[in-house]
Amino acid sequence: MFEAKRVERLDRCRWEPSDNPDLLGFIEAWWVAEQDGEELSKTGDYHYRRGFLTDDEVEDWISQKRDFSPPRFPSSKSRNPLPGKLSCIRILMCERLGWQPPRFAMSQRSYLLLEKEFALSRATLPILCRSSGLEYHRLSFPSSNDQTQPLPLLSIILKHPQMYQLGNLGLSLSHNLTTSTTLAFLHGWSLFTFQNAVTGKRQVSHAERIHQLLEPSVSLWKHPLLLPTLIFQEHLTRCEDFVTRGLSERVRGIEMDLGVTRSGRLVGTETALPEVIRELVGDDERRLMITSEVNTTLTDTITFLGVLKWDQRLGGFIQRLDKELGKYYADAGVGREAVKELEAALEHFCGEAESTWEYVNGMRARLEGQMGVLYNFMAQAGNDLNSRIAATSGLDSAAMKTLAFVTAVFLPPSYIAALFSMTFFNWQAGGEQVVSSRFWIYWVISAPLTVAILVGWRFWWKKQRVHYAKAYPQVLSVGEKEKERGEGEKNEAGQV
Repeated sequence: MFEAKRVERLDRCRWEPSDNPDLLGFIEAWWVAEQDGEELSKTGDYHYRRGFLTDDEVEDWISQKRDFSPPRFPSSKSRNPLPGKLSCIRILMCERLGWQPPRFAMSQRSYLLLEKEFALSRATLPILCRSSGLEYHRLSFPSSNDQTQPLPLLSIILKHPQMYQLGNLGLSLSHNLTTSTTLAFLHGWSLFTFQNAVTGKRQVSHAERIHQLLEPSVSLWKHPLLLPTLIFQEHLTRCEDFVTRGLSERVRGIEMDLGVTRSGRLVGTETALPEVIRELVGDDERRLMITSEVNTTLTDTITFLGVLKWDQRLGGFIQRLDKELGKYYADAGVGREAVKELEAALEHFCGEAESTWEYVNGMRARLEGQMGVLYNFMAQAGNDLNSRIAATSGLDSAAMKTLAFVTAVFLPPSYIAALFSMTFFNWQAGGEQVVSSRFWIYWVISAPLTVAILVGWRFWWKKQRVHYAKAYPQVLSVGEKEKERGEGEKNEAGQV
């Protein structure tokens, strides 16, 4: 099913082995398999080690040669148990060097050898290269003739949703229920980084956190779902850290900047609200900055809610898988106490995922409320600007009215003075005729010219109305409706 996609991903991914030993690491936990039914933490027959590798050492590590040979157990019943008598958890951790196409800090040859020797699913590479969250499992049952493997082989793949603030881990493992052996490959960003990519503050790396969770969980080493549960727990820890150190403070900062919220930790805070409003209304740059911050935080919150939804889905996936595997636990040597302990932990982590989702969803509602406040401030800014424009227009209109009134007062005398000053009038003619006999020429020319100007203006006005009716149909239609409504009210008043 996955072979075509796997081949495509093998060619598309970038394989970049490095001499830097901080990009490939391993964790190993060994114990003697003959202690069926006993808790490992009581017997003391276990061994734990971790370290870093170069790509050239991967083959030796996979094959358990030279410096990576299985440990000795002098306290066990059989002083030197055979390799087949040993059970183990072996994890190879590889740093992801880029987003798309995915880049691996190892060679393709090393990955193919790991995939073969660890019996990893062929779906590993296609799923690890995804951006969205996904979970996958498969039980492979041996043939009826194979008496050495009476129990199935379990394959599990988990891929975190893409969110760079939390990491981008992918886990692929195979667990042999007959030998209680878990072989896993872990790939993702910032596996070995002790600095938060967003805040720049120091944090515990993914690899260190997994080590801190795995080493003391000796009583659960035999459990086939231990690693998926630890990855689930590590992701929830990152989510909680992102909420408390990042998202919550950003939301509170936005509420303080806008200055209208007085609930929660903001009860009793003093803010000069009119000054805040005047700042936001009058300062375009500050208003744009806060708008950007609110929108960015809201976007991160919505993305984070999707990630928490996947966490809830992952918890349900592991719980369902736990029920499916329950019938094999006794034969696989998984003690009842270990089963109960993991089930209780899963129940707690599922509740934690749901609780975090509800809390973050509340923050989204708060941000949407602040967005409404910000839009209100922007509307007030627009109204204030319109008021200023209206006031300025009113002053201009008053000035124009004054000018028009003065013009109207002096226009008749000016026209009379201009008319009587023409040569058509001879005021010093004595007893002769004062008005020229050719005065009619003035009327013949001026009257038609005046009519032509009025007709031309009327034609231009109609053309402009048609143009604006097409350009702004809604505005003019509203104006026409109001005009019709006003005329109708006048007619009704006249009838009454």
